[in-house]
Amino acid sequence: MKQTFKIIDYTERYKSIMQFNKNKNIPIHRWYPFVEGYSKEFIQGILDELDYTPECVLEPFSGSGTTPVEMQDKGIKCISFEVSPFMHLLSTVKLRRDYNDNDFLNFVYEIESSLNEPKRNIRKIEPLPFGDTVVKNDKVKKWNFNDPVMNALLDIKNAISRVDDKKYQQLFNIALASILLDVSNVFRNGKCLSYKKDW
Repeated sequence: MKQTFKIIDYTERYKSIMQFNKNKNIPIHRWYPFVEGYSKEFIQGILDELDYTPECVLEPFSGSGTTPVEMQDKGIKCISFEVSPFMHLLSTVKLRRDYNDNDFLNFVYEIESSLNEPKRNIRKIEPLPFGDTVVKNDKVKKWNFNDPVMNALLDIKNAISRVDDKKYQQLFNIALASILLDVSNVFRNGKCLSYKKDW
């Protein structure tokens, strides 16, 4: 018995909101740029297609957490999965609603104070990230981070590791991750990374 399905082309309706850059000025969603993501408008568009409010939403590929964050804001239960440890952390941080302004500022001051301590050889305290092209070495002609930048990043990472509250430690680690491309020698080129011009 042949079964037919109704096929609807949503290209025109959704093509402009399937890009994450629509979220770059939206609170919480803008915390970390994720080019493979989609906008919160896309989620609203899907909900608008339904003639009911779902009791629970399943998101098998959570990514940066757009779907669970939007469902949380709408009071709809959402079960989401993410295999990338970093993306899972990003979603977890974005879903928390128990941050406190005073605590946040106190931890910022702690980090600043730590960064103002007398300088030491940070690379003896914090190991370099894994990879041959992370910093300058004899094997490569180009590298991702100049030495002073990498040392500053390791200093910040170390200061964050001293924050005595896991949820804020995680929040600050996401903040640190969100600036890595800006302070590096590379840029996003589609889904790849390329070295910046004249570098």
